[in-house]
Amino acid sequence: IWDTETGQPVTPFLGLTSGVYSAAFSPDGRRVVIGGASARIWDAESGKPLTPPFENISIGYLVAFSPDGRWVLASGDKNTFRIWDAATGKPLSHPFEHDDGIRSISFSPDGRRIVSASQDKTARIWDVSIATRPDEDTIKLAQVRSGSAIDESGAVRPLTPDEHRAMFAEMKAKYPEEFASATPAQSTAWHRDRLAEAEKAKDAFAAAFHLRILFKSDPNDAELARRLQYAEEGRVAVELAPPPRPVNVNK
Repeated sequence: IWDTETGQPVTPFLGLTSGVYSAAFSPDGRRVVIGGASARIWDAESGKPLTPPFENISIGYLVAFSPDGRWVLASGDKNTFRIWDAATGKPLSHPFEHDDGIRSISFSPDGRRIVSASQDKTARIWDVSIATRPDEDTIKLAQVRSGSAIDESGAVRPLTPDEHRAMFAEMKAKYPEEFASATPAQSTAWHRDRLAEAEKAKDAFAAAFHLRILFKSDPNDAELARRLQYAEEGRVAVELAPPPRPVNVNK
């Protein structure tokens, strides 16, 4: 770290075991996260490490702090990035994945979303609240929606009315956005995203499920009709050549 007025270093070298690819200050300027052979957070005044090297990351190409300084984004060498705890250096989320190398990652100003850009010619916006949600809450939300739970033997049992009411109230208080009605545009966008994932995975059953819903809302879309027909036959659109163009026979 260098003094911008004198041009002199104010800390010793903040070393990793190989080259450094990126670095970023925390919002308060008191810490620095460095990405290289791994990723690690350092004290910006003393130059001493504040965390061990981040777990489950072999190369930290890109790094960024969240606006409140609690989290860090770090991308690895497998087209993925994660959210990490800035206090411990431990991962807080599953890997977020693109189809090719990631070239940019950053938090939104309110810290609730992440935008990532990739060499696969896409940029995506991710919901941070879901990624950092405790596993036990994810399970409870699934139980509220399904009205059932898996017991210790692995069997599915229905929730009692009292269990369901208590769990519903608890989860709605913690995650009110999960219980808000989606707009038609949000619903369509969600089903199209899930459809793309199903077709990429060549999962005709899941593709047909989302196509039926999309086609019901737009029954005049010939392309949706074509893809739905193929999915119901056990095929998906990514396996198929585009339909033949009509031939003009008029002379």
